[in-house]
Amino acid sequence: MEELQVFDINGNLVNKKILRGNTPTGSDYIMIVYVFIKNSDNKYLLEKNATSGMWVIPGGHVCDLDPKESVKRECKEELGIDIDINNLKHISMLHRNNRLFNLFYIELNTDKNKIKIQKEEVEEFNYFTKEEIERLIETKQLRENNIEFIDELIKYLQ
Repeated sequence: MEELQVFDINGNLVNKKILRGNTPTGSDYIMIVYVFIKNSDNKYLLEKNATSGMWVIPGGHVCDLDPKESVKRECKEELGIDIDINNLKHISMLHRNNRLFNLFYIELNTDKNKIKIQKEEVEEFNYFTKEEIERLIETKQLRENNIEFIDELIKYLQ
């Protein structure tokens, strides 16, 4: 079983771990990172979750100490993409139901033919314009909690 780091509400590491799948309680939080990857065509990379069939922003649980390193690890595992953590921009950190959502942004051009999906987690991937993402939201094809994250991206970019 995978162990996840435990954090306080401010994102500070607590000297505890929790098994993935368990729900933290009290003042304990687990952290999940998401990264908005924008290419030079002003399109954003989304992946279709292999379990739910919903489109999602790339990301995953923080198992390491550093959220940026977790972004790098998740992008490599799920999509075969190398991320330079020095180019990651922090958007915000939201807390909901004992979960911290740490949101990042990066501008990165990746050859679609070089993306290698992890089939256990990712069914497919694609780049979407803002308008296409809005249609995914309208047709309920985007994971519901990711909508709030997109709102945070819009605020960040303004």
